[in-house]
Amino acid sequence: MIAPEEEIVRRAEARLGTTLAAKWRLETILGYGGVATVFGAVHRNGKRVAIKVLHPELAESSTLRERFLEEGYLANAVGHAGAVEVLDDDTSDDGLVFLVMELLVGETLRERIEREGRLP
Repeated sequence: MIAPEEEIVRRAEARLGTTLAAKWRLETILGYGGVATVFGAVHRNGKRVAIKVLHPELAESSTLRERFLEEGYLANAVGHAGAVEVLDDDTSDDGLVFLVMELLVGETLRERIEREGRLP
């Protein structure tokens, strides 16, 4: 069962400032949805990335963990400038499954639509 939105936000906020895999410090919440939360993070060498963390209750299922990781492999197979590059995947000491992705700076689709109206 997926946690309610308030619980997802509470857990994400509690993770801010923590480190995954002894090298990725979670600094900001970029977004969240029914499957995962995306954090802005920094590597111990200073590289900034986005880290997508599968919700813990979903990570209990080996099938869902495999599907989540497959998302990263498929994204890289696209090989297009419009597709985000997945740099790494891993599991934290406390069992969080995550994808490390390039950090794209800009606006969300929602923000663009609000600014310019419906896209052609």
